[in-house]
Amino acid sequence: MCSGHQPGKQSGKTVSALTGRTSATPTTRRRFQRRRRSGATSHQLAYGAHSRFWVEPERREEFEHASEARRCAWAWRRYVTAAAAAPERSVELRYEALVESPQTEADRIAAALGSEPEPLRRAFAEVHGSSLGRWRRDLTPEQVADVEAEAGALLAELGYH
Repeated sequence: MCSGHQPGKQSGKTVSALTGRTSATPTTRRRFQRRRRSGATSHQLAYGAHSRFWVEPERREEFEHASEARRCAWAWRRYVTAAAAAPERSVELRYEALVESPQTEADRIAAALGSEPEPLRRAFAEVHGSSLGRWRRDLTPEQVADVEAEAGALLAELGYH
């Protein structure tokens, strides 16, 4: 799963971290580096050679030939779209907001989930902003093009352009 999407369930709500391009960066970069070092084929990458449950049935064959960057963007797009389709059961958490105000976001998420805020405050206190915008330096132009092709419309809708 892309690092930018961290679902959690409690009290019937889902928390979905929407981080735009940042979500594809760490996961995709590490996988490409490992593949180059190990000589692995695309079949040995995290998204595998076969489509997952979240791939549109009419696009399954396309998925099997897509780059890992596109697959990561694909997963992110489908998860974010699914969360947005159930706003009464979802809480949006953007990494940018988390970096800017971790305590406020911890309290907001805890309130939405009906849980104690202190564990989230402790966890969120560990967040740092060094990964914001990291996609600009970590993704190749080809990877950025694949992410844009797969999720560009949603990225724009969420204000990431």
